[in-house]
Amino acid sequence: MAFVQIAKNSNETEKVKERESNFELLRLFSIFIIVFYHLLLAPNMALEYAFNAVLLIAVPCFVLISGYFGIRASVKGLINLLIKCVVYAVGLYLAYCIVVNKTISIKDFIKSFVGFYPGYWFIGTYIGLYLISPIINIPLKLASRNQKLIYLGIFGLISFWLGWAGGQHTMSDGKSIANLIFLYCIGDFLRYNIEHDKIKSKKYYLLCSYLILNIFLFIIFILTKDFKLFQVILYKLFFPYNSPGLILNAILCFLLFSTIKIKSSKINWLAVSTLSIYLIHAGLLREFLQKIVLYMNEKISNLLFSYFALALFSLIICICCIIIDKLLEPILKIIERVIYRRIGLYKIDNILKENGITGE
Repeated sequence: MAFVQIAKNSNETEKVKERESNFELLRLFSIFIIVFYHLLLAPNMALEYAFNAVLLIAVPCFVLISGYFGIRASVKGLINLLIKCVVYAVGLYLAYCIVVNKTISIKDFIKSFVGFYPGYWFIGTYIGLYLISPIINIPLKLASRNQKLIYLGIFGLISFWLGWAGGQHTMSDGKSIANLIFLYCIGDFLRYNIEHDKIKSKKYYLLCSYLILNIFLFIIFILTKDFKLFQVILYKLFFPYNSPGLILNAILCFLLFSTIKIKSSKINWLAVSTLSIYLIHAGLLREFLQKIVLYMNEKISNLLFSYFALALFSLIICICCIIIDKLLEPILKIIERVIYRRIGLYKIDNILKENGITGE
């Protein structure tokens, strides 16, 4: 995956009006480019690399947002996340079996219930980050600026040296909890240890820098398609989720959105559904959607128009997923209330709150 959270941090359990619309807009922007990326069928490797170089920032941006606001982990928040994941994973599996007239496999049903779906790699990793976030938050809250720089150096060393450069099997592509912790710490540092007034005063510089970098990356991948070694080097610098180029590009995009002055309850309301957009499109439905895109490409001869059509199709998918999420929201709340209240799991949150562990 590119990802779609699609990271939903615990801020999403707060009231919509308390959220910062510029970062909610970044969520929507990120999930849109994830959908676009997942459905992209490039005619050649050079063009695929060109798109990847500018689209893969979405997943790091989601984690940066989580670090910026801080995950306030709780049993209630975890239950909400798991319920949504299970409902969509199981629901899509059952719908898939019905549509293709396939016999429901108990093994696959249990796998979708327990492990969701293989395409949801980010969900499992993010849940790991969610669970250990109270341990991360304590030193970050107490640390000075220099101490936070030391934390960034340590996690950066783990992510870059062991993962990106060292090629450790479980860390090489950046889809590891260690890399998410690194991005989370960067998000925290960006909130509390930079001068935001200076950043906002340079918003046009940030915009130009972001556009120039990504246009350059896109063009250079296309122009150097015959220089395999050069493309391999660029790929290594900008593709893995722990690559320095990709992380810097994501930070640049994040800072750019941080300078936007906007307050919109509509944007906040829509952004609540970003996780659902990811869960719905990235599972079994993804293969079906790619077949539609393939059919569209066969009917549209002009390559540029085909990408405009894909962008419009991706937008329509996002809208449909939001509608589904809003329709299912009352049902999911009932399930959450039964599990959390009637079973008595709220008592665990009370204990954690008394000991200063949970953010609820």
